[in-house]
Amino acid sequence: MAEYALVRRFVLQRWIEQGGGDAASITLVNQIIDDAVAKSTNEYVEQRNRTLTSLDRIARAAVDSRSGKELLDRLLHAFLQSTPAADTAVVLLLEDDVLRVRGAAGLEESLLDGFSLRMGEGFAGKVAASMRPVMVRSAATDALVKSEVIRRLGVRALYGVPLVGDGRLLGVAHMGSLTAFEFSEDDRRLFETMADRASASLLQHMLREEAHEAVRGRDEMLAIVSHDLRNPLGVVALNAALVSRDAAVETESGKRSRRRADSILRASDRMNRLINDLLDLTSIERGRLAVERKPERPEAIVDEVLANFQAVAAERGVTLTGEVTPDLPAVCCDRDRMLQVIGNLLSNALKATSAGGSVVVRASPTPDRAVRFAIADTGAGIAPEDLTRVFERFWRGKRVNYQGSGRGLAIAKGIVEAHGGRIWAESCVGQGSTFFVEIPAV
Repeated sequence: MAEYALVRRFVLQRWIEQGGGDAASITLVNQIIDDAVAKSTNEYVEQRNRTLTSLDRIARAAVDSRSGKELLDRLLHAFLQSTPAADTAVVLLLEDDVLRVRGAAGLEESLLDGFSLRMGEGFAGKVAASMRPVMVRSAATDALVKSEVIRRLGVRALYGVPLVGDGRLLGVAHMGSLTAFEFSEDDRRLFETMADRASASLLQHMLREEAHEAVRGRDEMLAIVSHDLRNPLGVVALNAALVSRDAAVETESGKRSRRRADSILRASDRMNRLINDLLDLTSIERGRLAVERKPERPEAIVDEVLANFQAVAAERGVTLTGEVTPDLPAVCCDRDRMLQVIGNLLSNALKATSAGGSVVVRASPTPDRAVRFAIADTGAGIAPEDLTRVFERFWRGKRVNYQGSGRGLAIAKGIVEAHGGRIWAESCVGQGSTFFVEIPAV
C-alpha cells in the first residue's frame, strides 16, 4: 500500500510538471491505483485468514489426537484442506537414521507401507540432509524421486520441507500437485508455516510416547525383579531366622552367629521394604494403589504406632508421647496403609530429633468432619525453600541430617490422597517440624 501511494504521488507530480491533465484522466489514474490497493488488501486478508485457519487445524489436530498415528492422519488432511493446489501429502519420520513413511494422504497409502530412504537418498533424503525446502517441477519423471507410487500417479510439482523440533530433525513432509508444475510462493510459505507448527506437535507426541515406553519398560522390569527377588530373599530370611534361633548364646561364637544372623534378617527386611516401596510408587503413579477402607478408631491407630516405635525412641534418647482427643469419630481407612503413613512420618521425626528431644503424635477432630493426625518433633526443622518439595519423589533436602532415599513421603502422600485426604507440613528452622494428615470421618 505504501508503494502504491508512492506511485500515485510520482504520477501526479510528473503530470503537474508537464502541464497537468484533465480531471477525468486524473480520476481514472486514482481509480486504477485504488483498485490495485483494494485487490492487494483483499489478497492479504484472504491469505491471512487461510493461514490462521490452517494453523487452527494444526492446533486442533495436536489437542484431539491421542496417538502419533492419529496425529499424522489429522496433520496430513489439514495440509490438503489448507492448500487447494496440493493433491498429495506425505510425512516420513526419521527412525534410526532412516526416513520411513508414517503417513500419507491422496496416494495409494497401502503401497507406501515399508517405503524408506536413507539420509541424502532420493527427494526426501535430500530435504533431510540439506535441512532446507526442496521443489521439483515434474516429480513423475525426475531422477531424484524414488517412489514408484508418485511416478505412477504422474505427480508434477513436489515440494518438501524438513520437520525440525527443538533443533532435532524429526523427518520430512512433502506435498504434490497432479496439475501444477509449481506451487505459488504463498502455498510454499503456508506449507512451511504449517510444517513448523506440526513439528512442535510431533515432538511432543514423540516425547510422550518415549516417556510412556520408558515407564512401561520400567514397570515390567520392576515386576520381574520384585518377583524374582522375593523368593531367594525369603529363603535368606528363613535361614537367617533358623541360625539365630539355633545359635548357642552361651558361647562367644554362638553370640557372634546370632548377631550376624540378626544383621542378615534386618538387611532382608530393608530389601523387602525397598521392593514394596518401589511397587507402591508405581501403583500411585498409575493411579492403581489398592486401599481397602473400613471404619477404624483413630486412638487405636495412634496406640499401635506408639507401641511399634517406643523401643526405637528409647534407644535414641527421644521422648515419644501421644495426645488423642476423647470421643473421636471413626475414620474410613485401610488400617495397614494408615499405619504405614503415620509410621513413616514418625520414623522420620525420630531420625530428625536429637537425644533429649521429643516427638508427639496427636489426633484431633476438624470442623469439616475429619480427623487430623499430627506428628510434631523438636528437630532441626525444614528450610522454607525445601518445605514445598518434601513430598516429591526421591527428593531430599541438603540440610537433612539422616540418610534416606526420598521415597517415604511421596508414598505417604499417594496413600493419603487415595483415601480422599490431604497431607502437608509446617516447620520453622531450629524449632522442629509438624506433619499433618487429615482423613475423612465415617
